[in-house]
Amino acid sequence: MSLYRHSAAHLLAAAVTNLFPGTQCGIGPATDEGFYYDFVVERPFVSEDLVAIEQKMKELAAQDLPYRREMWGARTPSPSSRRAASRSRSS
Repeated sequence: MSLYRHSAAHLLAAAVTNLFPGTQCGIGPATDEGFYYDFVVERPFVSEDLVAIEQKMKELAAQDLPYRREMWGARTPSPSSRRAASRSRSS
């Protein structure tokens, strides 16, 4: 269940950033009761926004896009850390 909630949080973030360009995503963990996401937006969401967000989530889910779960351990640096290390070596 935790994996589904985690994936739903990512779907929420994708819908919000699609509908509200410039939105900054904060933390968005799965919880025992569901999931949530913190967003930095220009204005608070209103009821109409929530309806639009839910509809966009349904549209994105219906696209059945492939998602791949990657596990990065201590021996396998993330792509962003590899890019940062590469930039620091070339400076």
